[in-house]
Amino acid sequence: MNENITRRSFLKRALYWAGIAIPLSALFGIAWRFISMPFKIKLERKIYAGIESEIRQGVNERRDAKLALIRDGDAIRAVSLVCTHLGCIIGKSGEGFDCPCHGSRFSKDGKVLKGPAASPLKEYRVIVAEDKRVFVDMGEVITSDGTGGGRHV
Repeated sequence: MNENITRRSFLKRALYWAGIAIPLSALFGIAWRFISMPFKIKLERKIYAGIESEIRQGVNERRDAKLALIRDGDAIRAVSLVCTHLGCIIGKSGEGFDCPCHGSRFSKDGKVLKGPAASPLKEYRVIVAEDKRVFVDMGEVITSDGTGGGRHV
């Protein structure tokens, strides 16, 4: 075909194909993020929390991981430092935790003492390896009845 392409016809075709390509590339990008997300989560689940003998009694904050390791005798628990109200990072206060944003208070076990937060802090599974290294599985939340967790120290 020996067709003279005018500037107008070229721009019409370019806009037509751009109108198809741009939305399709956005859809492919969203689909890729959705498909690859579970793989990223599995890679980042377990974090190293320290050596068992170095975790002192009481509340040990790990602000970098947004969690607190709570040692009571031989038992070690891991509680989230993310407020269940609006996601602010909470801090240790006395025997529990306070949210600086909206005033929620939590016991050291993560239970709500004062709102506006309505649900307790997440508790994560603690794993102690044979060599006494402590790991926290951020992908496994322990429910309030104790199920879903692993071996506590």
